[in-house]
Amino acid sequence: MNSGAEYIFPIGRGHYESNYLLINTGENNWRWMFFAGAVPALAFFILLFFISQSPRWLVMVGKHDKAREVISRLNPGENIDAEMEEINQSINREIVHTKFFVLFRKPYLKVVLIGIIVGMLGALSGINTLMYYAPTIFKSVGFSDDSALFQTICMGATNLTFTIIGMSLIDRIGRKFLLMLGAIGMSVFLILISLSLKFEWFGSYALLAFIMGYQAVFASTMGVVIWVLLSEMFPNNIRARASSIGSFTNWIFNAALSFLFPVVIGFFGASAEGNKTGLGFVFAFYSIVTLISFFFYRKYLVETKGKSLEQLEMLVLK
Repeated sequence: MNSGAEYIFPIGRGHYESNYLLINTGENNWRWMFFAGAVPALAFFILLFFISQSPRWLVMVGKHDKAREVISRLNPGENIDAEMEEINQSINREIVHTKFFVLFRKPYLKVVLIGIIVGMLGALSGINTLMYYAPTIFKSVGFSDDSALFQTICMGATNLTFTIIGMSLIDRIGRKFLLMLGAIGMSVFLILISLSLKFEWFGSYALLAFIMGYQAVFASTMGVVIWVLLSEMFPNNIRARASSIGSFTNWIFNAALSFLFPVVIGFFGASAEGNKTGLGFVFAFYSIVTLISFFFYRKYLVETKGKSLEQLEMLVLK
């Protein structure tokens, strides 16, 4: 992009390689960067046709044979008859609620509020600000335009690698423990990032290391767990709508933070020193919120590891 225009808009999350390759394609290269996002979007759309339908939804609409087939394929060692019986009992216990106001009444209010806060805390960890505005952050500590975009490729590689690691850990050590571990690790790296930006106690490459460390911890913990948790923690008869609210909350806060980030940074002035001060305060805020999330997870979350959705329903509605 020309004349620093790449820093007006947040960089597309996951488009690091294509953005870097397109940086010298002319003054309208940002248009090609946006267009490049259509490729993975199209691939995602095609792959959706190969995803199995939920056995619980299939039972709700009367397709019992199809539900048994899905359970058999996804869980070869599962006792299909017992699983089907659990699903039927759970669905028959109460009707599937189609009104949103029901979610905010007993016995669902508490678990829905927990889901909303989980979605909110996921955004307030600062991950999307870091991912979207990474070039701005790197440039503020002395990296060139090309180098700043190149660092985002390292971030993308770190994100992919540690997401795979998190996927291998989530069923071994549990969702709740991973979230708590991640909250502690992320808050440490976030405060180090804040100190690096505000006081320049460390060099630019140390800042890069702290950002990669934060990225690694997030990807292997919160980045994996939150979306799994939001799909597991709600009773069957409100799961679709409650999960949607949790996800909606996450993206609303993500959008708000993405919009406010340059506004807050601008409040501290347009100079390089002002930018660093603003960045330092922003990441200090993220560190505090992420540390607070540790205590919330410890007190209010139910461990979902190794439990069926029907078993979890009994736990969360106690």
